[in-house]
Amino acid sequence: MIKKVKMNGVINLKSIIKKSNIKKEYIACELFPENKFPIMALDRVIRGDSELDSKQISKLASLLDVSIDQLFNNNWKGKSNNKSIVFEKGEYRAELSISKWITRIYHNESLFHETVMIPDFIKLSDYINMLDEIINNYKEKENE
Repeated sequence: MIKKVKMNGVINLKSIIKKSNIKKEYIACELFPENKFPIMALDRVIRGDSELDSKQISKLASLLDVSIDQLFNNNWKGKSNNKSIVFEKGEYRAELSISKWITRIYHNESLFHETVMIPDFIKLSDYINMLDEIINNYKEKENE
């Protein structure tokens, strides 16, 4: 069975294609071999109007010669315990308290951001994007 995988920014396909040495047209034809207009189909995925299925994600990873997990989440690693969910990326760590909905972000073990999340539905990809934005803003301030 082929599963549809909701992208929503988890895989930044536009950036991946731009960074690769493979032409967009070739990637489109490989991911959408049965489609009469593969470039249009790929553009729909890039815009977020459509999704890749698990077979296409596997094919994309193969084309780029990377593992599937390297396509996702901008290299964030996650783990959880009874009290929090912890995301780590290089020198950064974000802790989301499950009971208090507080996110704390650390750089080299030093807390630099804390926010209370409204206990509402948030997509994991949106949360990861928020973390990346906060960290990028922090980096910009550090470089001033």
